[in-house]
Amino acid sequence: MSAPLLSVRGLRKEFAVGGLFSGGRGRVVAVDDVSFDLEAGETLGLVGESGCGKSTTGRLILRLVEPTAGSVRLRGQELSGLKPHAMISHRRDMQLIFQDPYSSLNPSMMVREIIGEPLQVHGVDTTPGIDRRVAELLALVGLGPQHMRRFPHEFSGGQRQRIGIARALALEPRLIICDEPVSALDVSVQAQTLNLLRRLQAQTGVGLLFISHDLMAVRYIAQRVAVMYLGRLVETAPTTVLFDAPLHPYTRALLDAVPAPEHGAAPRPLLEGELPSPLAPPSGCHFHPRCPFATARCAAEAPAVVEAAPGHGVACHHATTLPAWPGLSPALTHPVEPRLARLLARFHA
Repeated sequence: MSAPLLSVRGLRKEFAVGGLFSGGRGRVVAVDDVSFDLEAGETLGLVGESGCGKSTTGRLILRLVEPTAGSVRLRGQELSGLKPHAMISHRRDMQLIFQDPYSSLNPSMMVREIIGEPLQVHGVDTTPGIDRRVAELLALVGLGPQHMRRFPHEFSGGQRQRIGIARALALEPRLIICDEPVSALDVSVQAQTLNLLRRLQAQTGVGLLFISHDLMAVRYIAQRVAVMYLGRLVETAPTTVLFDAPLHPYTRALLDAVPAPEHGAAPRPLLEGELPSPLAPPSGCHFHPRCPFATARCAAEAPAVVEAAPGHGVACHHATTLPAWPGLSPALTHPVEPRLARLLARFHA
């Protein structure tokens, strides 16, 4: 079998914290033994609460942050430990779509310069060739050549995000990390952006790591979903399996917390307690202080990820003995939340 597009094994990142006025220095484990694969042309959704390590995982893969331990392979080539000059040839294959379409574009540069800069840095083409390529990329994301000589402040949020996507596609990458790419956009523009990403993926075969809080957006765009809690992956499964039959109590809590769009829907019990501090993570299973099914074993022993079914991994001592999950709220059993579904249909590319 051929190697996956992206293979991550045992990825770990520790940050030093503290200083002169905090009584010494400590260590925060932001990413703890994360492993997964991503195939070419596939979208993997990475979800979890704020502070769980999703964005750090994406930056570790791109080597924007250096990992403490672990392996990252792109098309079978080990990236961890490569010197900066050796990474240059691989950076063409890996790009990032930022969360904020306002701060991610240089306000003093025209669109032609923003999208053309990667081409210049990597010496892809001459100036006339860059102009042609920028025009092609703008057309690909639904903009026109007349936008080339405008500045970011002349565009709406959705248009700015399209410019960011065009920049990410400039070097024809094999992998794009999408870090909350629709969270700063209103729902109608979210719909356009999600459809744009799906269309571009179908055309180019690019693999997407889609980091998001929005479970309904993840359900729409991803073929598989990985759930992260306090630096660890707790469940990974095909999208339909994870939404229909989640096995980890934290995954169930995330799905129960999705607001039902219809009035009168029966409320679900919400997850209690706050996300523990990564400076002092709980022993054993990190989720056990908030888990209604926790036992003494959960506090003493960290569960390993086991394959409950083909392609369905879960890190829970009691995954096979939990009560049956009642399923999503009936108002959420459609492929996406109804209002977003209507907008996706309206703005379908």
